[in-house]
Amino acid sequence: MKEYRIYRFLRGEFEPKELKIYLAITFCISTLCIVIAYILYPKESNYTIFTHTLSYLGDYIRNPRGWYYFSIAMIIMGFSFSNFLMYIYNREVLILPQLAKSGIMFAQIGCLGIILVGFFPDVYGDNFLEDVSMGKAHNIVALFAIFGLIIGLTHFGVLFIIDHFPKCRVNKDELYPKPITLPMFLLLVYGGFGMLISQEIVKKKGYPWPGPGLLSFTFWEWSLACIFAAIIYYLALRLPNTIPEVEKRETH
Repeated sequence: MKEYRIYRFLRGEFEPKELKIYLAITFCISTLCIVIAYILYPKESNYTIFTHTLSYLGDYIRNPRGWYYFSIAMIIMGFSFSNFLMYIYNREVLILPQLAKSGIMFAQIGCLGIILVGFFPDVYGDNFLEDVSMGKAHNIVALFAIFGLIIGLTHFGVLFIIDHFPKCRVNKDELYPKPITLPMFLLLVYGGFGMLISQEIVKKKGYPWPGPGLLSFTFWEWSLACIFAAIIYYLALRLPNTIPEVEKRETH
């Protein structure tokens, strides 16, 4: 009996056509939902990426008509990212299994955090279970999402570097050429150092939160979210559909 696609997708096992269709559908739906949440955000609040966090779109007090579109987007994005990361992991594990396994563990924690952001909106003062606020829960799962993906994708980036050094990798031949993996490094450097440098400047200058213009924390939060998506989609499309057959080096 043919295995259900959903089970294969959970393991990151896509046929070439399936991968492109699944990526296109999930990207379009999640992006459309975020756009709708933005359009429905009250005009008098003057929402911009320089003054409002991404999560404000999911606040049912600030955005009473559009918050659930944001939640739908986060849930779809979290599940689809998980599938695509497994697809990437199935190929990177050939480089150095131990590092790949720890990388996918952190990355999947990040995906779970994204999904939970959809269930715990950024609302302050709305308490449940008597002493746990929705806003506090949101902050916790958001941190899991951000740091899980940062650490996981950094692991994956290191694996691509290792792939270019024969003495470090476990396979005989280089699997993935630099033109495929270099854009990932550039995006990670841009997002990571951009966030750190901008917030250090804001702190030293004493600017009020979220900071002015391109130094704004909210701008860099939006940038990191887009960078995460760009890296995951890029690698899923650029890495080979067929998992390379490798010959392991003999260990002495």
